[in-house]
Amino acid sequence: MSATWILIPVKPFAHAKSRLSSAVGPEDRSRIAEAMLRDTLSAVRSCPDVNGVTLIGHRSGIAEIAREYGVSVLDDAELLGSAPMRIRTGTFADPRLNAVIAGAADTIRKKAANHAIGVLHADLPALAAADITAVIGDMRRSPSPIFVADRHGYGTTGLFMPQGVIFAPQFGESSALRHLQAGAVAAAGELTGLRCDVDTPEDLEAALEAGAGKWTRAAVTRALCTGTFTCETRKV
Repeated sequence: MSATWILIPVKPFAHAKSRLSSAVGPEDRSRIAEAMLRDTLSAVRSCPDVNGVTLIGHRSGIAEIAREYGVSVLDDAELLGSAPMRIRTGTFADPRLNAVIAGAADTIRKKAANHAIGVLHADLPALAAADITAVIGDMRRSPSPIFVADRHGYGTTGLFMPQGVIFAPQFGESSALRHLQAGAVAAAGELTGLRCDVDTPEDLEAALEAGAGKWTRAAVTRALCTGTFTCETRKV
C-alpha cells in the first residue's frame, strides 16, 4: 500500500480571494485566506493516510505557517524554472498553476518514489480528514487518477495520482470536465467539506454551513465585527 503526499498551492494572501471583494474588505480577505489555509492544513495533518505535506508558493509568505504545521515548502518561482508545461492546448487551463503543480509533483517523486501524490486547494475550510481518507481509498483501488469536483460540478478541489502515475493537471476554468476528458475518474461520495472551496461570498456561506474550522470562523467573526463582511450569513 503506497503512502500519500499532499501538495497545496498557496496564493499570496494579500492577492487571494478577490471575488470576495463585494462582501469582504481587503485586510479581512487576506485574514480569511490565511485562516482557510490553516483549517485545510489542520484537516490534512490529522489524516492518518497522509505521510507528507508540502506547500507551494512564495516561500517568504508561507514559511512561518509551514514551520508551525510541520510541513515543507517548495517555492513556485523556482519550480517554474524547471517544470514542463504539461497542459492541453486550446483550453482554459491555468498554465502557471499547472506547471507549478507538475514541477512540485516531480520533485516529490524524486525524493519519495513510493508515494502517491495528492493536490488540494488551500481554501477548503470545512475539509475533514475522513474526506481525504475516502478519496485516497478510491485512488488505491484505481489505476487512474481521481479528481474531486467542487460543489458546483465545474471546478476541481482535489486531484489524487496513484504511485508511479504521471498525469498532467488541468486546474483552471471548467477543470472538472478537462480532468475527466484527460482520463481521470471522478470521486464518488458526498465529500461535503472537500467539495466546498471558497471563491465567492456564497461559497463562504456554504463553507460555514458545512462546518468550517475554527480559524475561518474566527476570521469571519472578526470581519462581521468590523463591519466589512456584508453577507447575510451569521452562522459562525
